[in-house]
Amino acid sequence: MRNTTARIADGIHCITAAVGRLAIWCSLYIVIAEFAVVVMRYLFGLGSIRLQESVLYAHAALFMLAAAWVLRGFLSLAFRNRADAGGAPLCAAFLVYL
Repeated sequence: MRNTTARIADGIHCITAAVGRLAIWCSLYIVIAEFAVVVMRYLFGLGSIRLQESVLYAHAALFMLAAAWVLRGFLSLAFRNRADAGGAPLCAAFLVYL
């Protein structure tokens, strides 16, 4: 059982690392697309709502995708265990309230 759990945890860590690397590329897209929006607006007098919306959605995706990757590296295992232990009852209470 322990070996299976360790393999599952290793798989989750690999997925989290891959998603974190994807988030790095997402941040590069945000910079390039926002630069394009500014150049189009002030240099050419054009606007692109689709490009602005894509920057907005990419920014939201960056926060959602990178959160687990960043927290995995900065928080200690003891703190993560305490957060899981405290967060589970709060989540359950919220779901019961709904």
